[in-house]
Order: sequence, then C-alpha cells, then structure tokens
Amino acid sequence: MSTADAPDSPDAPDVTGWAIIGAALTRRPSRGQWIVAVLLFGLGFGVAIQVRTTQQDALSAARTSDLVRILDDLSAQRERLTSEAAQLQATISELETSADQAQVARDASKEQVQNLRILAGVVPVAGPGITLTIADPDGVLDAGDVLDAVQELRDAGAEAIAVDDGRVVATTAIVDTADGIAVGETVLMSPIEIKAIGEPNTLAAGLSFPGGVLESVRDAGADGLVVEREVVAIAAID
Repeated sequence: MSTADAPDSPDAPDVTGWAIIGAALTRRPSRGQWIVAVLLFGLGFGVAIQVRTTQQDALSAARTSDLVRILDDLSAQRERLTSEAAQLQATISELETSADQAQVARDASKEQVQNLRILAGVVPVAGPGITLTIADPDGVLDAGDVLDAVQELRDAGAEAIAVDDGRVVATTAIVDTADGIAVGETVLMSPIEIKAIGEPNTLAAGLSFPGGVLESVRDAGADGLVVEREVVAIAAID
C-alpha cells in the first residue's frame, strides 16, 4: 500500500485552511518578507509618480481640440461658480433690504407713537416756535377769541400749544365762565400768554394776516404781540 492510500492516523492534527491562515497571521515576518514589503512600497510610489507624470505628458501631447475642450470645461465651471456667487450675493442683499425695511417700519411706528403722545399732551416738548401775549386789562375778549387763536395755530402746523402754561389738547375745553375765560380748569388773567411749537415764521404769519387773530384782538380793544423764539418749552398735561 502506498503512502497516499494509507489511512489517516488518529493522532494527526486537523490541519484546515483557517488554521493555515491563522498561523500565517501570527507568524513573525522573516527578513525576506520585510524586503519584499519595502520593494512593493517603492514600486507603488514609483507608479504614483509615473501616473502624475503621465497626466502632465498627456496634457503636453494633447491635441489642440482636446485642450480647447478642457479650457471650455474650466470656463463653464468658472461661470457656474460666478453665477452661484451672484445668487448668494443677491440673497444677502435681499435679506439686508428686508432687515432695513423692517427697521424703517419700526422707526416709523416709534415716530407715530411719539407724535400721538405729543398730541395727547402726555410728554413735555420743546423746540422752535412763538409766543403770543395778549393784554386785555378791561376783559373785552371772550372764549371765542382765545379759541380762534388756538385753532389758527393748529391750522398753521403747531405741534403743541399751551395757554398760560396749561397744555391744550383735543379734549381741552375753552369756555366763558362767571369768573372769566377758562381753559380747562384754569381761569385766565391778563396778560394771557399762548405758546406754540412749530415753524416760527409760519405760526407768526398765521396769526398776523389781515383779518386774522391779531387784527381781531386789536379791533376788540385788546392788544397782541407775537414773538418768534428759537426754543419754546411746553410741559406735559397735568
């Protein structure tokens, strides 16, 4: 019987493919294997250098039509990137514009609120304007004369008005009483001082035109003097 036909010995180890792989992985590399690894690394590095050199040589040896196509591709990429950059810039500008519009709306709202506060008389104000001083020692004027002066100043653009330091607003009553002319709860005494904030020349012209407030006051037997001022201060309503 040949050796090939001999039956397996019961004491022989079970050598399988996995066992062989495991033994190879755990075996310490020999000197020859290290040499082979170094040679393979050098070969890979050389191949990489050769590929790069080949690419450069390919460009150098490329036909004019190929170079034109490559240039066209690069130009198309540049145009695409430029277009994307322009779109991003447009988006940024739109966002900035929207923010500016929102800020303008907020500023307008604040200004409107402040104007309403001024009209309501709840905040003190100061600015250029005029003072109208009416001397009426004989008491010839009535509430209608004072009301005409206030209305004329409003029509001329007065932002705020006070009579004898009492703030005049839309709800302020100007009436005749047994004690004299009353503005709100204050009875006026001569001389009467009316203050108004606004453009001085316009306010003064509104009181001084022919047939206007000053002429009516003088015709009644009293006297009036308008003075334009750089600063007029009017307190808030009591």
